[in-house]
Amino acid sequence: MRVVQELEPNLAGTSFIQVMNNLNYKGISMEGITRARRKYFEEYPYEKVDKAEKARRKEEENYFLEYSKHVPRLD
Repeated sequence: MRVVQELEPNLAGTSFIQVMNNLNYKGISMEGITRARRKYFEEYPYEKVDKAEKARRKEEENYFLEYSKHVPRLD
């Protein structure tokens, strides 16, 4: 989304289909953006943000806490 906003700010408020069609028409490839991002993080791994991992762990913790409220104790 940020790449689209930077490259084509007038497309930011349109539908996903229109954005994808216009990017392909203008020669911008989402695969190229993804490839560049992977390469960047290979060269600078310390820049990688672990937000996804933190969110996943928080979700697991919430699930465990919710699950533990409903499971009867057997001891």
